[in-house]
Amino acid sequence: MYGIWSILNSAACVEIMGEAGLDFVVLDSEHGSLSSSDLENLSRAAHGYEMETLIRVSRPDGVEIQKALDTGVQGILVPQIRTATEAISVVTACHLAPHGTRGFNPFTRAGHYSGETESVVQQSNSLVIGLLIENSEAVKNIDSILAVEGLNLIYIGVYDLSCSLGVTGQVDDPAVLDIVEMLIMKARGKGVAVGMMVGSRKESERYISRGVRLFIFKPDTMVFFSAIQSMLED
Repeated sequence: MYGIWSILNSAACVEIMGEAGLDFVVLDSEHGSLSSSDLENLSRAAHGYEMETLIRVSRPDGVEIQKALDTGVQGILVPQIRTATEAISVVTACHLAPHGTRGFNPFTRAGHYSGETESVVQQSNSLVIGLLIENSEAVKNIDSILAVEGLNLIYIGVYDLSCSLGVTGQVDDPAVLDIVEMLIMKARGKGVAVGMMVGSRKESERYISRGVRLFIFKPDTMVFFSAIQSMLED
C-alpha cells in the first residue's frame, strides 16, 4: 500500500491524492496544524475516494486517541513511543471496555451519527494500531514492544532515528539502515506489519522482499515544493 503524509489542511489536496490513485493517507496532527474538526473533514474527503485513512496523533494520550477514532478513520499512528508500558496504554486506549478504556459514543462519525452500535464495535475490532519507532529507547525495547498484544503495525521513523544517532537528517547513514533492517526482521518475526518512508515506488522494491507492505512517500508539502522547484528548473 502506498500513501502520503497530509500536513496541509486541505480537503482538495486529499481529494487529489485519491484521484491520483493512492491507497491511503495519514492525517498528521503531530506536525500539522489540524484540529479535530479538520481531521473529520479531511477523512470525509478521503472516504469519497475509498482511501484508507490513518491519523497520526500528536502524543500517546488516551483522550486524543479517542477523539481521532471518533472521526471514523481506520487506524492511528502514535509517535514517540519508548516502552512496552506506553505501547500497552495505546492499545488499551483504542478498545472499548471490557478490553480497553475508549469511551463509547455511537453518535459520532464512527457510528454514522445514528447510534449504530455495531459500526463502532467493528471499527474498534479492526483498527490499525501503529506505533512510531523513532528513538534509541524504543529500539532498545523493541522486543518487549513487539510482544504487546493488539499491536499490528510499527512505522519506522528514520528522521528521528537519525537524530537519536547523532546523524541528523542522514537517513541513508549505515547506522540508521542497520537499525531499519533489524526492526523489519524482528517485527516480521512477530507477525507485526511494518511501514516506512520511501522516495519512490522503485525504492520500495528493496523492502518488499523483506516483507514491508506499507510505504509512505513525501509529505504533501514536499510534493508541492518539489513540483514547483522542478517547474522552475525546467
